[in-house]
Amino acid sequence: QDPRVVCHVIVSQVIDLVWTKIAARAFLSSKALIMLATLLYVISQAVLSSEHMDTSSIGVRIVVLCCRGFVYLFGWPRLLMWLVNAGRADIHTGKFMQIWCLKAPARFLQLDAAVRTILCIVLTVMVATEPILHCAGTLEAQDLMFTDRCDLGDELLEVYHFFSMCGLFCHFFLLVDLSVFSNRLSAFSLIFRQLVSELALFLAAFAFVLLVFACGTASLRANDPDFATIPAAARAFLQIFLGMASSEQYEHLAAFPVLFSVIVVFVFVSTVYMINLLIAQISCAYRMTFEDMLGWARLRRGAVCVSSLASVPRPRWDRFVASLQLDTPCEFGEGDVGMPGTVQTTEPANLHSTTEDAIRRFGGSTLATAQWPEEEVAAAVAEDRLEKFEKLLRKMSNKLDAKSRGHSGQHSSSGAGSSMSSSVFLSGSSKGSEHSSGE
Repeated sequence: QDPRVVCHVIVSQVIDLVWTKIAARAFLSSKALIMLATLLYVISQAVLSSEHMDTSSIGVRIVVLCCRGFVYLFGWPRLLMWLVNAGRADIHTGKFMQIWCLKAPARFLQLDAAVRTILCIVLTVMVATEPILHCAGTLEAQDLMFTDRCDLGDELLEVYHFFSMCGLFCHFFLLVDLSVFSNRLSAFSLIFRQLVSELALFLAAFAFVLLVFACGTASLRANDPDFATIPAAARAFLQIFLGMASSEQYEHLAAFPVLFSVIVVFVFVSTVYMINLLIAQISCAYRMTFEDMLGWARLRRGAVCVSSLASVPRPRWDRFVASLQLDTPCEFGEGDVGMPGTVQTTEPANLHSTTEDAIRRFGGSTLATAQWPEEEVAAAVAEDRLEKFEKLLRKMSNKLDAKSRGHSGQHSSSGAGSSMSSSVFLSGSSKGSEHSSGE
């Protein structure tokens, strides 16, 4: 679970190889039903059921009935079976998490499983309050087949529409897992989830500030209906914070200077101070999370690969392993045969240019009594040292010659002797170098 280890080139390459070759298709097939259910849900609840659609057409009503029937008959039972199997597995293994004094299966407390649970409950309520079912057999249904407009259905429309909205949110939330196809998009979604806690802290602090100012203005006993009670004052302050207050609400505040001062303090505390504090808090949290966001995205893709491989058929897995050709020796270059058990990848020739061959080859028996010959590097190292020593002596000679030429005329003889001695020394060193090289 280390996001920095998973960014290693070998680990990331293995994950990407398994993902592109076999896991991506299995994961997409597992999400096909929820994608289709979301599409039909949007068509039946948000497109064809809107007020501007002509519901008197029999074709529109039949399409709405088919879309809702697919969601109820295929999406809802599948979610219910998943919840039962997940709860049974956690109970069998003894994985529980305690919430206050209650114990629940550990999987249900995960975000994805919690959304599935909520969606299952929402669909259950929608099936129980479906207007088409309640209008069946009524007089309105005799005139308009499969209609949802009747006296009995209208009583349940408000509840049905509310849960329809909640179900739409849950369907789209379950599609967020498709961001695993892109590491950058997956990293962004992970950061979004991790920074929700910072937003929750801000909302808790803002709710406390809103309650304080609402109680304070209600105790002023000001002759203003917008701030007469605690709920009214809280609603007014919330409108001011969101910029939804009209100009007429500010005109009569001139008669209440104390109330106006309290509103100014609230605007400063909530808008100026708390908003900037939220920005700074999210910026710091994002900076700390950004360093490992790509690693967390790769970890998420690796977890999806592991979970998706369980649904891959055995013949398809065997074909994937055979396509890797792990028994075939890999070529380091054209005609340069290497070792088996590897996966070869290509890159541009100028990406990592080298002037020397980085591959060292050894051949022969692997017996301990027949050791491989040592590399002949000692002579090359000695020769490099002699060349460096000779360059150093030449620099010293040039410096001494420069100093001797800069002396006055009365020291010319000593300068010439110094130059001669240095030249002799240099030539002697050169002879010694040649002698050493000859040896």
